[in-house]
Amino acid sequence: MLMCLVILLFRPEEEFPLLLAANRDEFYDRPGESPQLLSASPKIWGGRDPRAGGTWLGVNEHGLVVALTDGPPESFVPDRRSRGLLCLEALHASSLAHLRNWLKEECRQSAYNRFNLVASNGREAWAAYGPETIRTESLSPGLHLLANRPSIDDPETPKLRRCRQLLSGIEGEGAVPAVRRLMQACADHGDGGPDAACVHGVGRGTLSSSLLALHRSGLASSRYLHVNAHPCEAAFEDWSPLFRGGCRGAPLRALDSGGQEA
Repeated sequence: MLMCLVILLFRPEEEFPLLLAANRDEFYDRPGESPQLLSASPKIWGGRDPRAGGTWLGVNEHGLVVALTDGPPESFVPDRRSRGLLCLEALHASSLAHLRNWLKEECRQSAYNRFNLVASNGREAWAAYGPETIRTESLSPGLHLLANRPSIDDPETPKLRRCRQLLSGIEGEGAVPAVRRLMQACADHGDGGPDAACVHGVGRGTLSSSLLALHRSGLASSRYLHVNAHPCEAAFEDWSPLFRGGCRGAPLRALDSGGQEA
């Protein structure tokens, strides 16, 4: 069973009000492309699924972050529209209110398999579950975890229980140690069973890991970290230059309080 992971640390009063980490679990024959400019108007950045053209995590020029996980695999129906395209098109929204209204209308018009979605602009955050009837819930400040079940912070998911233990106390930490702990959690193998965040399965597993650190002043001081491999085996690279017109990842060093390399 493939089980993606989204970890959201939402602290709207902090300099980095949103830290969002995501592991993409997929079949090994469906690798994703590294972060890139996905749309020029509005500007959208994210990884790309070359098979369907969508994304699993992205941010737009308005500072809106959207991440998506698949629903339970037993509910999968072939030939429905790619959920990655839903995530990409959701990033055309200019606000969370716009996104919520668009999502409800889109799911009335198009057939998708079950999905879970989180969205935030650093001031508000919510989760949504679909597609039959879009159900949304606002997220309070703090740590939130999402996998494939349609429930944020689901206590029945071993992976989420393990991540919450690993990240105990992270709400009170600064951005630098919090980012470090999030990367460590994404690379964790647990006991090698269903509690593993970094999955090494037969034919499928964790193909990449991403971390967005949204700065309260905007994208110019935000950070986009990504590793296009098992996060336990390779180093995260800094793709933040994308926000300033660059196109290449660079070795990750550190964050200072202003979101720049230190």
